[in-house]
Amino acid sequence: MANFLRHKMLVAGLAAVLLASSPVWAQATDEPAEEQTEEAFDEALNQFGYAAGVTHQCSDADAKAQTLYRVQQVFNRLTQLFGSDRAFYFAAAFGAGSVDKIEEGSCDSYKRAFWDALKARNLADGER
Repeated sequence: MANFLRHKMLVAGLAAVLLASSPVWAQATDEPAEEQTEEAFDEALNQFGYAAGVTHQCSDADAKAQTLYRVQQVFNRLTQLFGSDRAFYFAAAFGAGSVDKIEEGSCDSYKRAFWDALKARNLADGER
């Protein structure tokens, strides 16, 4: 139970970090605050999933295994905490990031963003 609560807090914290850095969050709309928050959360999941996919694409075989393991953990926690729709958004963005053509020079920024987000929530265990 304690482990579940820890992971729930970690995923929620990770989402908060992603929301705070998301340009979508700063956009003013006429929508109620709850709808803005929902949309911003979904967009943050998409951005995080895409960064995870690019990280996977740009990594060597050993790093790909580590990345995939962490992605599966995040997917499982998202499913448990927020439902299969949100987990699907994350997984679809991961798939897009893993196959999109990425300039080699931008790989490092995606890798850094992905691993820093995990480390900020103690999900990386010193991996990179």
